[in-house]
Amino acid sequence: MIKKDNGFVYVNNLGGHRREYLTLFVNEIGLQPNTGSIFRAKTFITLIYAKKLLFATLDDDFIGFVFIAIARSILGKRTFALLLRPQSCFLKSKNSTLKFNLLKILLKSEKIKIFTIINHLVDPRYSLISNGSIYDPQMWDKYEILQPPNTFLSDEITKKSNGKDILIFIGSIHSGKGINYFLDLMLCGDLRNIFFVAVGPITDKSISVKAKKIQSNGLILDYYPTDIEISSLYGVSKFVWCCYSEEYDQASGIFGRAVQYKRIPLVRKGSILAKIAATENISVIEIDINNIHKINLSKINNFFIEKDKILSWRNYSIDNIKKCL
Repeated sequence: MIKKDNGFVYVNNLGGHRREYLTLFVNEIGLQPNTGSIFRAKTFITLIYAKKLLFATLDDDFIGFVFIAIARSILGKRTFALLLRPQSCFLKSKNSTLKFNLLKILLKSEKIKIFTIINHLVDPRYSLISNGSIYDPQMWDKYEILQPPNTFLSDEITKKSNGKDILIFIGSIHSGKGINYFLDLMLCGDLRNIFFVAVGPITDKSISVKAKKIQSNGLILDYYPTDIEISSLYGVSKFVWCCYSEEYDQASGIFGRAVQYKRIPLVRKGSILAKIAATENISVIEIDINNIHKINLSKINNFFIEKDKILSWRNYSIDNIKKCL
């Protein structure tokens, strides 16, 4: 049982990857979960006086984090936070400049530690706004699971593929995640040995109309899959779509899970994910979106990652978080 004075891990809400982050850090570090509006009086006070405090998704509550981290620093208490999208500090906007400057000020306090989930080797500018980095938790949180589960959804997809290699698109279906590139590949007809599957809510009506016209080349399933179904999709796929637009250039849980399940990620040439792959020697296929029809999916037949690398990412990340709390 977790004692109340062990400290807290905080996320604003349980949407997307946040629930998994919360569960992971509760289980791995022994902190209590805390969620909801940070400016609710009870939450605000609880976080200020907590014995230990980890902001698992700093980007969601940046201003609240600033107030709480400063208050805790005055009280002599440490605060640790994970910055998921450090690249947002280098955009040409007033909000980006403000975020950059506030982070630089906060780093002057010995009681405040901020780590990115992207290695500073990917972009040395990250060292200006953070103390260090860990590995994206979704690149190592499933290290003990050797094989994804089977579900009715994954079994049906396998049947419909008729033995073709499956390229899976997982998550919200919108232009930021590169769905237009994905659909263009389906239309081109050059990849007849590939079965295209996209599973997730379609958030753009124009995409929905286009998708319905090309169902013969694959499957576009417009609905919210469960966590178990999402895991099962990796199990039946050979390739995982991670070729996101320039506007959506960031770390990706889909990419991380593909790596853990040893599936081949497709990433945009020059993207943050491509740089992460190069830094960590991860097998990926890079796509030049200006010449997308020239893609060669036979370039890599099997995913490769060095033995015990995922476990080393986990140990390094957990150790660094514990040191900073």
